[in-house]
Amino acid sequence: MKNKRSNNSLNTFLEYPKTDGSKQHLSALQKIAEIGNKVWIQLPNNLIRTRYYLNVIEFNFNEFDTAEIIRRELLNVPTGSNRETNEQSISGFFLVGNSPNRGLFYCITEYLQDCINTDTHVFDRLRGRTVLYIYITDEGNKDLLSDSGVSEFIDEILNNYVESYGTDLILGFSVELPEFLSILAHNGLTLPWTQSFYDDIQNNIHLDETDLSSEYSLSLLPSLFYETHNSPIIRGIFWQNLTSQFTNCFLSSVKSYCIEKNIHFAVTLPESARWLQYDLGTLLCSIDYPILIPDESDTTRRFVVAKSICSNSKRACVVRKEEQTLHLSLNDASKGFNEWLSPDYHSSQTKGSKNRYIHENLIDGYPIRPIVILTPIQSLWMEPDQKKWNNITKAFAWLCDIVWKLGYDFDIVSEKQLSTAVFNSSNGTITINGYIYQLVLLPSCISLHENSVRRLTEYTKYKGRIIADSPTPYLLNGKIGLAPYQLERLIYGRSTYLLDGTQSEREETLGRYLKKWIKLGIRVYYSNEENTADEIKVHQRKIENGDIFYLFNSGSKNLHTLVEILGEDKDIIEIDLSSGEVIRPEFWKANKNIYHDCKFSPKQARLFIVKNFDI
Repeated sequence: MKNKRSNNSLNTFLEYPKTDGSKQHLSALQKIAEIGNKVWIQLPNNLIRTRYYLNVIEFNFNEFDTAEIIRRELLNVPTGSNRETNEQSISGFFLVGNSPNRGLFYCITEYLQDCINTDTHVFDRLRGRTVLYIYITDEGNKDLLSDSGVSEFIDEILNNYVESYGTDLILGFSVELPEFLSILAHNGLTLPWTQSFYDDIQNNIHLDETDLSSEYSLSLLPSLFYETHNSPIIRGIFWQNLTSQFTNCFLSSVKSYCIEKNIHFAVTLPESARWLQYDLGTLLCSIDYPILIPDESDTTRRFVVAKSICSNSKRACVVRKEEQTLHLSLNDASKGFNEWLSPDYHSSQTKGSKNRYIHENLIDGYPIRPIVILTPIQSLWMEPDQKKWNNITKAFAWLCDIVWKLGYDFDIVSEKQLSTAVFNSSNGTITINGYIYQLVLLPSCISLHENSVRRLTEYTKYKGRIIADSPTPYLLNGKIGLAPYQLERLIYGRSTYLLDGTQSEREETLGRYLKKWIKLGIRVYYSNEENTADEIKVHQRKIENGDIFYLFNSGSKNLHTLVEILGEDKDIIEIDLSSGEVIRPEFWKANKNIYHDCKFSPKQARLFIVKNFDI
């Protein structure tokens, strides 16, 4: 195979200049250009904000409050933004219904305004009641949740930079995902807002025997702040729409602009478990380059973040200093990373770089992974409790880590991505985002969206298999025991296999299921044994008329293994990852498969390119 060079060498980041035409910034660009490199321009976090926020004030009146006290408190509220959307004001007062109507809210704004000066005795009726006042505030930023706001951002921030400095010296623009996309970043009294959210709640919420008139739909908004039986599903819709809106409006628009300018757009993610609070699957699907900035510590939840990045991009990047040991990059590659950035301005893909031949041979094709794992983000949206979420993410990370230790690669997708899945009844596979999987793993969580349960149930009817970790979800749309019991029928159906017992018992059961059902194009065994060498991590990429198999010994011992490649009409070469030399390995054929005696030292990687013979 002829080695290919990447068109660009990914090296480092340079902060967006604080002033137009900054001589200091231009000088930094020129110094980097002198050594033949280009840089990413990192946009500061204070630019990636949104403009409007939905706020709430809760009034709890007691039986002894006078009408005048109640009237004065209700009049002494912020006016909020004067912006009218679709000729309808969102700001207003909502009366919380008493039992048995506690889940209902009544918009009383016009009623109170009519009575302020004419009949103040109406305020006597609010004694012992709860009233919510919802209003919009304008933070004065660009509205990155609207097309017009994003257009202003592109014109004033990106286009202004390009006009001042050009694009010859940069790879593109990069951003960090904003904090407002996490439900745990808010105190429960304020939420990011744009008018399309109100329209989506009207169009997407479905409540049995509920009149979705304009007035009642407006009355659904308090459920985002005040807990009722409908709050979980309304929250789920809101946060899914917030994520999708930011993706479609901001990320996709900026990416399109960068493509037009022949540069790239990247999202940087400092390695942290907090990114599990985001729907990374939805957010990263529209990005050229997701870039992981690793931390010194290594935890299972940070491993999940790394795998989430690799799950949603054909090109996944990680920052590594050139002087760091090679085995870190080899380990990165086993997870699916195939680009390396060097923060010290040294090109990690140029001649002499330790990562050069890893990059050149793993940049082709697309990854093949047999298992897909659903992220439990809906559980957080439907029940935003930090302590419960910590327990959920620990269980989620444990499941991902065990699958990895058992020697199987996997992708992580969100329930939003599951909604577009396609099923194949001939082999029981599921296709999501164009990738084909043999099995679905459902981590331990609290709640699933009704549409996800419907799609998974449909998958089982196409001979699909689901493995669910215990404790299994017990809430559908945030509610328990909803007829016709779709969730229960899915979890306890004949095509869903439960992992129960201690962690060691669940690990043993999972290993047995995966060995029985997962068909791999390559297996690595201990020499002279029937057991698979699970320390060898396999990253497979599909290329034209063949496959790339990247094998990495993650253990600390020398291993003597037997590599089995399915099929016998194959042409096999090995690439020496230290020199790029092409090697013809010795192999033999048996049982219609190909076998190769392969030795690994600790933290060593070997790369095989297997092509089908032309018939």
